[in-house]
Amino acid sequence: MLESANGRLVASADLGRKVTSCSVEADGLTRAKGSNEPATPLVDQLASAIREGDADLVAIDRLLLRELAKVEDAKATKHLVDLASDSKTPETLLPDVYTALASRKNGAEHMIEALRRHYDFLKDVLRPPPVGPLADALLAMKEVRAAPVLVSHLLDPADTTDAVRRVAAALEVIATKAELADLRTFFGLYRATAEDDNLASAVVSVARALIRAGGPEDKALVTKGVEDPLTVPAVKTQLASVVQPIPKDD
Repeated sequence: MLESANGRLVASADLGRKVTSCSVEADGLTRAKGSNEPATPLVDQLASAIREGDADLVAIDRLLLRELAKVEDAKATKHLVDLASDSKTPETLLPDVYTALASRKNGAEHMIEALRRHYDFLKDVLRPPPVGPLADALLAMKEVRAAPVLVSHLLDPADTTDAVRRVAAALEVIATKAELADLRTFFGLYRATAEDDNLASAVVSVARALIRAGGPEDKALVTKGVEDPLTVPAVKTQLASVVQPIPKDD
């Protein structure tokens, strides 16, 4: 017999032989007394079952993962971060983990701690944190505390350009004056070298962050990018609208 709230074993019976089939009349059962042992929280049981699951049982892991994602507890966020960063997590399960992380509304401290890690072969950090999904979640929470760790991923070559785009989109909203130096560096390096649409979008987001959090010199920097013929055309077109003042309503 198991506790419905947490799955804890509260009673068992030995029938004396291996059971091949069994018919039980529930009306004849009496409720067993609960165990005095502390129950393992359901969120921990779900995470443990996913980690210990067979690679051939991904469908079951996805079901457990959906249940874990429903738990409105910061500990669930930590487990999702750990699953995303664990090299033993099956590749086929990672997209579901990333989707669950991107929609989290709590556990920012666990996300920030994860973003402090960068790919480092020598230190056995072989799977970097899921930068893109974490940036999406932290943006939705408008978590200003995350700005310093997010900006550290702008120039990390281990991060994909999609991740950089999502980081820049978050910094557009939550960056502070403390991140201005790194934002200027990124803008200066990539406005003329953005090699794909993701990096072009990232440059524009960083330009908006510079103008919002910086001063006149930062607006001048962005304006120079508009005027410089070396600026990538796709970036230049969007930057022109960034530096133009927004017309006020009458």
